[in-house]
Amino acid sequence: MISTIIPSLIKYFGALDNPWDDDQFAAIFSSLLKKVHPVRASSIVKGDKEWRYVSVVFVLRCVHTLTCLQARQGVYDWRSNFGKLAIRLVTKTAKALGSPTAISVWANNALARGGEATYSHPDVQHPKDARGALHTKLHIQLLASHYSVAEGAIIETSYPVGALSLANVAIRRAFTAFKSGTFIAQDGFTGNKYGDATMQTRKGSVKGLEGIPHRFDGLVAMAMAELPSFKRAEAENVEQAANDEDAYAAVDPPTSPPAADQY
Repeated sequence: MISTIIPSLIKYFGALDNPWDDDQFAAIFSSLLKKVHPVRASSIVKGDKEWRYVSVVFVLRCVHTLTCLQARQGVYDWRSNFGKLAIRLVTKTAKALGSPTAISVWANNALARGGEATYSHPDVQHPKDARGALHTKLHIQLLASHYSVAEGAIIETSYPVGALSLANVAIRRAFTAFKSGTFIAQDGFTGNKYGDATMQTRKGSVKGLEGIPHRFDGLVAMAMAELPSFKRAEAENVEQAANDEDAYAAVDPPTSPPAADQY
């Protein structure tokens, strides 16, 4: 059950305008439980320091069943991992640059208007000429990570506007950590610290991208193409196509006439 509920919660929060909004957790969790166990009338209510799963048949605290607590933790981890993954990816590139001076120049240019923290085709000299907003390799990788942990969800949502907003903020946070040329730990990736920036991104860049559906669709396609499950499916399709082509064009090579008992 938890393997279905957590991906569904992640997919749901990833499509929210404000992915930090935990006030919606109770309602969506209750709805998902009803989907998983439709014959069980149930609801979720918020206690002082814990959530309770209230059923007409029985009452079990989440601390006993772990289902609700695991689900909440899954959502918290999902958000936190945007910050962790962005730091890890930016750190990898920073280490390859070597010197603190080179790292500082790179990080500051990335954060500048028209920089690579935002654009896949950056141009800090002429920011208006920069292209590919929110389509950088980092955006694609972070969005792919979101889709990976949302696999198995049993709900449908619109564009992952919340997930993309989190990704964009996490990327800028990661570059900021290297502005001095050496890594400086940033504030924890939480709603208290980065909630406002997330909403600014949602109302700005992400809203703009949402108004260009074919661009958003393209970003989603690139992110999905990074998933192992997608790559396996593609490989299977290619293999099947190759097998079909071989079968439809099968001809014995020219040889001497077969012996009487050859077949």
